[in-house]
Amino acid sequence: MKKIITILFALFISANLYAANVAGVSIEDRVTINNNQLILNGYGIRKKWFVKVYVASFYAPKKVATFNDALAAGDKLIRLNFLHKVEKNKITETINEAFQQIAPDLPSSEAGKMFFAQFNNDFKVGDVLDLILLSDGTVITKHNNSLLGTVKSARLAYGLLSIYVGDKPVDPELKKGMLGIK
Repeated sequence: MKKIITILFALFISANLYAANVAGVSIEDRVTINNNQLILNGYGIRKKWFVKVYVASFYAPKKVATFNDALAAGDKLIRLNFLHKVEKNKITETINEAFQQIAPDLPSSEAGKMFFAQFNNDFKVGDVLDLILLSDGTVITKHNNSLLGTVKSARLAYGLLSIYVGDKPVDPELKKGMLGIK
């Protein structure tokens, strides 16, 4: 009987560590960034043509449903779990193209150059890219939990957030998922 209770308890605990399993990726329901607990706001799959490229999840201190709410929310995390190999030049090219719709001069700015210079490796299936957007405008970039770099630029943070949940997102369906609007 003790074994059954122990097994059931272990299953209960492990089931509650993750909010969802999407395309084989376990999405955590909470993360800690900068000593602040962030909760999962929403998630979705980024598709290019018919290829599932990554699962994107968005974390904030509280649930948000609009871009303006997300902007005002404090520290945030955009996490990309790669389902497909993406070459480093492809990810920077895609972000650059998205910036053209939001702030065309951002890629050539000092902050933009510093951000793009962080990407030195391709992303393989199973890799994780974290874009941490702190409330002071600092952007921290991590690849598989290894620091790629830090750029203090509220404009860069705004641009990155806009790509996913702004008025002109790269993928409107992904935006809905990340904002919890399904």
